[in-house]
Amino acid sequence: MDSTLDELEQVLWSDRGPAVLRTLARLGSRAPLGEQGLSEVPLLAGLGLGTQTEQGFKPNPLGIKCADAAREYIFWVERDRRLHREDAWPQLELSAFRDKRVLEIGPGWGCNLFRLQQVTPHAIGCEIEPVYRRFTSIFAKIEGVDPPKIDLGAGEQLPYEDDSFDCVLMFSALQYMDARAAVREVARVLKPGGHFITSQPLFPELLTDTLGALGKPRVMKDKLIELTNSVSYEISGRRLFGNTLDGSTSRPVYLTRHKLVSLLSAAGLTLRPGSSVPTDGDSPIIVEKGHAVPSTG
Repeated sequence: MDSTLDELEQVLWSDRGPAVLRTLARLGSRAPLGEQGLSEVPLLAGLGLGTQTEQGFKPNPLGIKCADAAREYIFWVERDRRLHREDAWPQLELSAFRDKRVLEIGPGWGCNLFRLQQVTPHAIGCEIEPVYRRFTSIFAKIEGVDPPKIDLGAGEQLPYEDDSFDCVLMFSALQYMDARAAVREVARVLKPGGHFITSQPLFPELLTDTLGALGKPRVMKDKLIELTNSVSYEISGRRLFGNTLDGSTSRPVYLTRHKLVSLLSAAGLTLRPGSSVPTDGDSPIIVEKGHAVPSTG
C-alpha cells in the first residue's frame, strides 16, 4: 500500500496531477469518467488502484479510498475551501472557532481542519483510516500550506485526556462507529460547557435509499445488511454483521432520532438552547456538556 501511495503522490504533484485527481473524484462520485477520465485509466490500473474494464475502471479497496479522498477534495475546492455547510449553518461561522481547542472526529484527509487552522492553532483531527491521513500531506503540498495535525485513532477510544476540547465536530461519521461508545468519548473529552456539533444520515434516509435500490441486486444486498444492522443496533446496541476486512467505513449503522437522543442524554450532553434534534441528516445537532437531553416525545 505504501509504495502505491508513494507513486500516486508523485503523480498528483506532477503536471498530470489535476487530471488524475479529477478522474479519481469522478470515480468517488460514481460519475461517468468521460474521454479525459478514460485516458487516465491505464495509469490508475498501473498504480495498482484497480482493474481496467470494458466499461472503464473498477477500483479495488485502496482505489476506493483514494477516490473518496479526491472527491472530498474537489467538493472542498468547489465550496471555496470552507467548512462543511459553513454557509448554511450560522453555528459554523469561522470566527466562532477563533483560538478554540477543536477536535474533529473522522475528518478524512482534513479539509475542515485546513479551514480551521486559519483561526486557531489548536484544531486537530482523529482519523482511523491511514489512507485518508496520507492524503493530508498530499493536499497540503498542492495547496501550499502546512498540514493540520491528524492523529490515528478510533472515535470509540479517543487518545486524549478528559476535558480537553472546547468543541468537537463530527460530520457523517458516527454511523461508522459504535455510536454509544463514540458519544461517551465525545462527552469525556469535551470541557464543561463545550459544544458538540454533528450531523449524520438517520434511519429514515436508509429506508428511502433501500427502496431506491429495488431492482439493483448488488446495491440491494448492501442496503439490506445496513438495514439489518441498524435495526439490530436499535434493539440490542450491537451490529449483527461486522465491518468487512477491507475498510472501517463499511456496513454503517443509521440511528433513529429517538436512539440518537437517548445516547446523547445518557452521555450527559444537552441540547443547546434553541436547537433541536432534526429528523434528517442534513441539519446540525448542537449539544453541550451538561444536563441530559430533554425528552422528544
